[in-house]
Amino acid sequence: MDKLVGTFTCKRKINRWPMAVFFNMIDVAGVAALVIWLHNNPDICAAGSRRKFLVALGEKLAEEHVHQRLQNPRALQKHAKQALVTLSYLKVPSSDQPKAVTTDTKQRCELCPRRLDRKVRQQCCECGRKVCGEHSRFTCDDCFSVTTDSNNA
Repeated sequence: MDKLVGTFTCKRKINRWPMAVFFNMIDVAGVAALVIWLHNNPDICAAGSRRKFLVALGEKLAEEHVHQRLQNPRALQKHAKQALVTLSYLKVPSSDQPKAVTTDTKQRCELCPRRLDRKVRQQCCECGRKVCGEHSRFTCDDCFSVTTDSNNA
């Protein structure tokens, strides 16, 4: 068991013992799930398939949570949105018909340094963050870079 757990592990260097126990439980559960899966599917060779099995197991376990998060894409944080685009769960909207979105209240641009204190009404049409004209092309620079990166791939 220790050899199998040591090959593919989710452990991290951490000083909190409850987290170390939790990571060990996840590792042992992954090995146990593989043993049960191989018992139920004897025609599949176990050599080299443990990593693929763990990746598929992780995707299946996270799938329901991902679909829940996709129900409200405007609430997604930037890095979560980038990960969902990378994993092809989220399609990047076409940038050929962007519309500038404005609000009634002025707030500080979220991409400018605080010392500049630029007050704006315009917001990104992708993520809804307040952005000034310097950081905006109808979408903020962060959302624009996600669209250009995925279009280049």
